[in-house]
Amino acid sequence: MQDMAIKTGRAWLDCANPSMADNSLSLASDCLEKLYQMISSRTSSSQGDEDSLKKQKLDIEKDMFKVFCYKAESATAQGQHETAVSLIQRTKEMLNNLPKEGSFLVMLCYNFGVDAFQNQHYEQCVVWLRESFELGKSRPVVGAKNQARTLRLLANAYLEWDSSSHWQKALNAVGLANSEHSHPAGLYLKVRILLQDQNSDDRLKSALDDIFRHPEVTVDLGLNTIKLIREKKRIKLAFNGLKQLSSKFQNSPELGKIHIMHLEMLLEDSNTEEAKSLVEDCITGHNTGHPLDVTVKKRFHLVLWEQAASAFENKDYTNAIQWYNYSLSFFMTNEGTDKNVAKLHRNRASCYINLDQLEKAQEALDAAVKNDAQSPHTQYILFKIALIKGEDEKAIEAIKKMGEYSASLDDGSQDKSIDEDDIHGLTCLAAQLAFEKSNRVVAMKALDCLVKHSPNNQQVMTALRCLTRLKLTFLADAEHKGEEITAIHSYIKAAYDKLCHMAEDQTVPTDNVHKEATWFMKIAWNMALQCEESGPEMHELFTMCCKFTSLCPVDMAGLVRQKTCMLMAAASCLQMAKGITDDLEKRSALKQVLDHILSCRNICDRINDGRLTETDSRSKDTTPVLLILYEFEASAKLGDCDLEAVLEKALALSYSEPKTFETIAALAMESPSANRSVSIRALKVAIKKTHSDDGHRFHKV
Repeated sequence: MQDMAIKTGRAWLDCANPSMADNSLSLASDCLEKLYQMISSRTSSSQGDEDSLKKQKLDIEKDMFKVFCYKAESATAQGQHETAVSLIQRTKEMLNNLPKEGSFLVMLCYNFGVDAFQNQHYEQCVVWLRESFELGKSRPVVGAKNQARTLRLLANAYLEWDSSSHWQKALNAVGLANSEHSHPAGLYLKVRILLQDQNSDDRLKSALDDIFRHPEVTVDLGLNTIKLIREKKRIKLAFNGLKQLSSKFQNSPELGKIHIMHLEMLLEDSNTEEAKSLVEDCITGHNTGHPLDVTVKKRFHLVLWEQAASAFENKDYTNAIQWYNYSLSFFMTNEGTDKNVAKLHRNRASCYINLDQLEKAQEALDAAVKNDAQSPHTQYILFKIALIKGEDEKAIEAIKKMGEYSASLDDGSQDKSIDEDDIHGLTCLAAQLAFEKSNRVVAMKALDCLVKHSPNNQQVMTALRCLTRLKLTFLADAEHKGEEITAIHSYIKAAYDKLCHMAEDQTVPTDNVHKEATWFMKIAWNMALQCEESGPEMHELFTMCCKFTSLCPVDMAGLVRQKTCMLMAAASCLQMAKGITDDLEKRSALKQVLDHILSCRNICDRINDGRLTETDSRSKDTTPVLLILYEFEASAKLGDCDLEAVLEKALALSYSEPKTFETIAALAMESPSANRSVSIRALKVAIKKTHSDDGHRFHKV
């Protein structure tokens, strides 16, 4: 029964359920104690074979030892440290009869210490590890290596517990560990402990010598030791350690790891010249039969590029080139094409540009193209060189290629590693650079490229505004004025299309759309006023004004703007129709006039609805009169026989003047309508209103 209970308890422990294990182990313990008492009573009464009884008692003690160990394991799992310690004490008392179990108890206490260390219970860890070490002293089977391992963990526990109070105990423990079995890990730990004492340079130097002379020390452990010293600002000792490591591993393939740390320390110590000398030695070795490991070479590149970037930022371009050239020397000529090499050459080219060494910059770019022919960054630097040289065609060609790269990204034919945002960002920089150089032609090409290819709505709107402003500066040239107006018109149309997409996008702030629409509406209005000689252009621009107002805030001011724009669109369309000779086109234009008039009246109704509580501000608005005149003229030219209806609208106005009806009378007689009755009626109304106004003025006098 007790065997079954012990096995059950062990199974519960393996299932990480110590509370259930306690039940089984307590049952086993009770059974074993009763059995032990029974056998002891038989022994005292001399019943049975004495040797057989001793053997039975020994077997029971073995089981009791096992139960106590399991119960101690359960207690530690439940955080019952004192209980576990008392149980281990009971097992120690049994070791006289069970000497072979001593090594198991050593291992068990060590494992308890490891668990406590991992759970950050360092005080408990110290108790268990000291117990393990003491138990292992008199047991050669445990071995010096295991004892040293226990002492090293004990030293770590002291440090983690309270390094300022227990560092001396930690030092004693690791010293004893190193005397038991010298191991690089123990020597490293000794260095770590000695660093707690600021006045231990001699002992620290001796400990470092022990590490670097140890036959089992590795490059990584040596470098970690130097890194530890470096963090504690013991720079001189760190450099000495690097020299010892370099000497010890001078024929090792891991020598590059030592060199890269040496380089980093030299640069950190601002010892630039010695750092450059070290890099040159490494380059020589790398290219003459002692190649660096791929990982180490990558670290070299990172350090060298970081130094070059720092020099570039400080405008020390000569020094930056030198660091980039060092990096270039680590690339083998047989490595084939490499985008990093291309980037390296581009960076060199940028340095040469800032030094005004354009020929060398071009050579560097040629090398970049060989390694990465499809890079927009390369085209941008080519653009910079061409711009500086005043070669506008080459600069524009570079911008076009950047646009082609962007277009190829859209259709999936371009390298996916190229970021579309990078292309558009470079195009923006190109435009800015052209502006700084006062090269408006090239700047406009860059902006055109942005408008065509950028997915960023705000970026496109900014480019369109810049293009519009640039074209406005060209309007003074009378010879090409028509071309410039046409170009501006195209920008205005593109802006409207883009703003329509932005208005549908809920992520775009409404205020942004309103501001952009208002700006372009004003531009379209001013441009329309300058197109007196071109009726179609004027009409189109006023129509664009109307479209932009629909994207502006819908308030009273916005409605008034819409009304004015629509009125001007009707007037310009009517003016345009007068110049059209084709009958079909003319009729189409006149019908469009009527559509504009209808839209304008609808807007007027909305405005009037909003002014019902105001003073009679409508009496000052001439828009209704103008709309009737435009409608009458358009209807007359269309040959509409129902001109009487339009005249009735005029008569319904409470503030019409005689001049209005004189104009209607004249329009009624024009072909193809030539409506005499309407003309006569309008003249009579005009005469009547004239006499009425004269009598009113006479009465006032």
